[in-house]
Amino acid sequence: MTKVVDEFTEHRVILNDLFLFAIHAGYTESNPVTPTMTKTAPKQKRKKHTVEGWNKIRAAAPEWLQRAMDIALLTLKQAPLKPYKIKPATMITQCLSK
Repeated sequence: MTKVVDEFTEHRVILNDLFLFAIHAGYTESNPVTPTMTKTAPKQKRKKHTVEGWNKIRAAAPEWLQRAMDIALLTLKQAPLKPYKIKPATMITQCLSK
């Protein structure tokens, strides 16, 4: 069975499994659960941070979070670092010297 999200989904999953068994055993030919609506999570609208936005967030963050943000940037592939004009070796030195 799949992961249960709420009561609706739990009951739908159980009924679907029951009717699939009934079809396999020859008790029925159709699954009435199939056309019922499945619940889906709403898709979140996301967009990338700008360099200016990232710098504002970093400036407002405490020192320990600034270091964590720097390390997070370092662990990215090199392509996303290009807009930030960051040299990983320099940043590592700065993080370790604090």
